[in-house]
Amino acid sequence: MRTEKATLIFETYDQAKEFSIAWSRETMAGHVHGNKEVIVYNIDKKRKKFITNYVKKLNDERDNQNQTSIKKTTGAKSLV
Repeated sequence: MRTEKATLIFETYDQAKEFSIAWSRETMAGHVHGNKEVIVYNIDKKRKKFITNYVKKLNDERDNQNQTSIKKTTGAKSLV
């Protein structure tokens, strides 16, 4: 059985931590949290949508504030 996973790399530790908390609350699932990197597993359609919306929200905030909020995610493109 293949387990889908995504690795998200955030600009700051706090952003990674906030995503980790939101992920846990939304999915009741585990994750691996590094310094600015979060790896999430068992991606289904609902979880993929959560990741996509979360990243979009951060990018929209960045665009509105005209500052960098999140780096491109690795693995997320394969989820789209």
